[in-house]
Amino acid sequence: METEIVLETNQLKKHFGAVKAVEDVSLSVKRAEIFGFLGPNGSGKTTTISMILGLMRPTAGEIKIFDEVVTPEQNNVLRRVGMMVGSPALLLPFTARQNLEMMATMRPDLPASRIDETLKLVDLYTVADRKAKTFSLGMKQRLGIALALLNQPELLILDEPTNGMDPAGMLEIRQLLRSLAEQGVTIFLSSHLMHEVEQICDRVAVVQKGNLIAQGSIAELLKTDPIVSIHTNDTTATVKILEQLENAHSIETKEQFVYVQGVASSLVIEKLVQEHAIPEEVSITKPDLESVFLTLTK
Repeated sequence: METEIVLETNQLKKHFGAVKAVEDVSLSVKRAEIFGFLGPNGSGKTTTISMILGLMRPTAGEIKIFDEVVTPEQNNVLRRVGMMVGSPALLLPFTARQNLEMMATMRPDLPASRIDETLKLVDLYTVADRKAKTFSLGMKQRLGIALALLNQPELLILDEPTNGMDPAGMLEIRQLLRSLAEQGVTIFLSSHLMHEVEQICDRVAVVQKGNLIAQGSIAELLKTDPIVSIHTNDTTATVKILEQLENAHSIETKEQFVYVQGVASSLVIEKLVQEHAIPEEVSITKPDLESVFLTLTK
């Protein structure tokens, strides 16, 4: 059976005069997956999310959520969406419970028990009657996520949800998001923390200068050649030798190290020895999401 597409954008564009903030972004997010949305600052992530949420009109292209087109005027389907974009919009003089109660007035169909359920979900139940202004940054982030979860959304859109959290807090949020996905909630996650994305996301998309440059599962993106690292006293000569090797690519230098992909370490050592450029050390590392991201966006 074909997996349901929850969120889809088709050739999305947004221009501000001569500035092409988003030029070509086509995404496809499946039900119950955690989808990472990555890109450097200024790559068009926030503009794309604003258009998805009906806050901004696209210059061209189309957005569908649960197969319904979304525009600033046509946005009823957003009742099925929870969101936290940017810093949480909290009422700091009020308690965590009061923040949720005020949000609940916009959804009179929610059961009264939903407030306590949501506070427990984000581990704020024991401090529910403390004022939000006394919360740490991590606690404020969790309260923001609670506001996004209050309406029991089928699609959850989060921008930097673990901002300001310590490692234990990050782990709790990862476990929470994975639990939600197992219950059928689709999660669209924008983050700069590559190690977090690699641990939790099923698939990711990478944008650069308003264009989608990669999209696929974590495993697919990490199917790149291992990186051979050469410690040498003459990086310039080493680079010239490595450039002679067939299939060698992504040759880079940093301090006294040269990095190359596409060739086995044994061939690297053999070639360097033949050219009387014996290295100090040769090692191999498997690319992680951060190194793949930097390669894609460099």
